[in-house]
Amino acid sequence: MQDLIKSTTKQDLYRNILVSLITLVILMIMIRYIWNNVFVKYITVVKPIDSFTDTLLMAVGLWILVK
Repeated sequence: MQDLIKSTTKQDLYRNILVSLITLVILMIMIRYIWNNVFVKYITVVKPIDSFTDTLLMAVGLWILVK
């Protein structure tokens, strides 16, 4: 997010937005895979993620916590 604020040109801004979106998509794929194939298998109270919205919200939440 800091890169978006520090962008000096439009090209720099677009590149930073694209990198952020790609990172978010990769994070969403990883979260969904780990959640459905590891957590659901070994933790009995956890249910599988079925919707795109749930995956997106979890990815954004983790992204905020990590950054």
